[in-house]
Amino acid sequence: MIIGCLSINEKNIDIKQQQSIIEQYAQHRNLVIDIFMADDIRNLTDKLQTSGHLLLLANITALGCSLKRIINNIQFLIDKKLTITSIAEDITIKPNQESQWLLKGMRLFSDLRSSMVSTVTKKALDNKKRQGFKLGRDFGSKNKKYVWSGKEELIKQQLLHGIPYKEIALTTGMSVPSLYNFLKRNPDIKNNPRGKDA
Repeated sequence: MIIGCLSINEKNIDIKQQQSIIEQYAQHRNLVIDIFMADDIRNLTDKLQTSGHLLLLANITALGCSLKRIINNIQFLIDKKLTITSIAEDITIKPNQESQWLLKGMRLFSDLRSSMVSTVTKKALDNKKRQGFKLGRDFGSKNKKYVWSGKEELIKQQLLHGIPYKEIALTTGMSVPSLYNFLKRNPDIKNNPRGKDA
């Protein structure tokens, strides 16, 4: 079976564009796509229940939004005896020893990159300290900026209009616990407007 895998990852291109790329690829190679699936890769394999299928991806980002996640998902899929073709990268990964070597190289690269980022960050912080910059807050001092900073009036207006807490959190880019924390710190706003706890 040939499956067109559509990524629901927000960092990827939109689903229609992914489907178009996969369809064009299949058409040029006389492949017939049996089904398109837009789901998490691990849920997708549960639905298939058998091995030997070909998964067509518009790009490797369909397997995850980080290198580590991509590596883990490739390993998961080849363990399930599935073949992966990523069109943008022009790569086909089959469940064989060659793929294991590829994954080993990817893991090594991922570890090296993490190590380099860590080293560069530590070095940059050390340089700033030597130059006399004070890093972080003073011990015991309180935070002066919050996720709701600059949004207080908007939150108050939405509470006045009786908008549910979940919706307020969504429109202001906050989590619901952060909104509750804001209201806890501002009891005058909580007690006057009529916000619905829904």
